[in-house]
Amino acid sequence: MLTRLQAVNQLLGRIRERSISSLDEPLNEDSREALVVLDQVSRQVQMQGYAFNSEENVVLPLNTAGECRLSANSFVANADESEWPHNLSPVQRGGRMFNRVANSYIFTEPVRLKRLIKFIVWEELPPVAQRYIAALSEIEFTHRSNGDERALELAQRAWRLSDAEFSRVYIYDTNPNIFNGPDLNTIIGRNRWAR
Repeated sequence: MLTRLQAVNQLLGRIRERSISSLDEPLNEDSREALVVLDQVSRQVQMQGYAFNSEENVVLPLNTAGECRLSANSFVANADESEWPHNLSPVQRGGRMFNRVANSYIFTEPVRLKRLIKFIVWEELPPVAQRYIAALSEIEFTHRSNGDERALELAQRAWRLSDAEFSRVYIYDTNPNIFNGPDLNTIIGRNRWAR
């Protein structure tokens, strides 16, 4: 398991900066930027939805106002429209579900979601996802920090190794297709961070 501190130090090491002993403030500029990049990349990766951060067949209960609210860490909520009568069409808007037909946030019964993608905090991510996110973050951080070609090349090499492991565990083992899997660029290993 890779701690958040270890991941930040991995990023700092890539640009030949000294390790830090804590993520508590005050952080120097490079350490703060490394933490920001790590968090941004984690969110971007998790938004795609994988087995570790997706839930299926979720029922959102109604609150006292008749609304179906999502938790603060919810990225994507896909309602199963096949279960709804023609006069309802639930869709995510912000932190609530919205009835597009009635133009209202009010529902008369709980909303069943086909899939709910959530943001998982670093400590709860599977180790293979932590390594993948850290390696991807190294590329982005190196590029932002100094653009050193050799450091960038080494970061890309480390990413390719972690990508192979991550893909084996979370992409190929799930038999994705264009309807339920990551996009083709992810499957073939192309990515905006791999330059």
